[in-house]
Amino acid sequence: MALFEGNGWDGVWRDGIHARDHYHSTAHEMLGIITGSVRVRLRDESGRTIKLPAGDAVVISAGAAHRSEMASPDLLVVGA
Repeated sequence: MALFEGNGWDGVWRDGIHARDHYHSTAHEMLGIITGSVRVRLRDESGRTIKLPAGDAVVISAGAAHRSEMASPDLLVVGA
């Protein structure tokens, strides 16, 4: 979390990823996978699914819908 805050990313949280499509209309979202893994469906032009294991990070553009399709029981995400 210190890395996120140190780079000026406000609103840092710890949790999982919603299993329903959702998006953020005015802000990009930064997700860092701390433990576990997750398959995330991105509903942008490509509509692709990506697997994110512990240690990976992804920036999701404002307006791009996304959802968790399958997460390990130990998933922990830091987001901002």
